[in-house]
Amino acid sequence: MLEPRHCIASTGEEGDFIFANPDYAAAHAYALKTRDMLCVHYMPGFPDMNVHACVIRDREKFLREGIAGAIYEVPADKFRRLAFTSGELSGDWVAEEPVLIDPSKAKRVTLDDALAAGVQVFFAPPDVDEDLVGEIYDEGWRLKSWDDSKLAAAWKAGKIS
Repeated sequence: MLEPRHCIASTGEEGDFIFANPDYAAAHAYALKTRDMLCVHYMPGFPDMNVHACVIRDREKFLREGIAGAIYEVPADKFRRLAFTSGELSGDWVAEEPVLIDPSKAKRVTLDDALAAGVQVFFAPPDVDEDLVGEIYDEGWRLKSWDDSKLAAAWKAGKIS
């Protein structure tokens, strides 16, 4: 059984949620989520294809701890899709009640699995604060190329590697 946990969604909605995503690559990125993951971001055309990127604080700690997660098959009718205040739909689907899962259908996810699924993983310094998320996230990401993105600018500036 998956239980909702208190958090704030990318849309700003706060509550007790279980998150789901129908995009298999995105699910791999979210499976690695810990308090040290600063964000997951979709990047169209990065640099030669569309990918999901995640930014994780403290590379050495992440690798040392061998962070792993799981992807579960969940019933779609238990989830609702969140939207931004602009009305644009987000990639976040949430359930606010416990969701029964079949553990035999769970897929264990490691960093190598996420990379193999096409997730681009960036690391930030251990002492970086949440302000970096604002420096990385582009509201107009759909209209930007990799070279023009805030994510690329942070990478080129050495704020993430």
